Amino acid sequence: SDPDLFSQNIDKFIQNGAVPPGENPELKMEAYGDKNILTQQEISDIESYILKLNKVERGMLINPWIKPERFFEVFLVIILLTFMVLIFYKISSKQKSNQV
Repeated sequence: SDPDLFSQNIDKFIQNGAVPPGENPELKMEAYGDKNILTQQEISDIESYILKLNKVERGMLINPWIKPERFFEVFLVIILLTFMVLIFYKISSKQKSNQV
């Protein structure tokens, strides 16, 4: 029911394989990523297909590395610092041109 968890589990099984519990399981899933049997692009395509079969939209998957609020704060600080540097540069270059 959780699209993010479903997607992560699919990736984990395809990348690392799976061995059912028991002493001598008949079937084992290969570690397609770990053993470089498939490329990462091929694995991504398979994952997309499995998600599509299960009616999970890739757009529903939210796993950002940074929260939107934090991103905005960091972006705002970077923009302000950039403007401050530009203003400082303009003032210092103007003072140098007045001294010459």
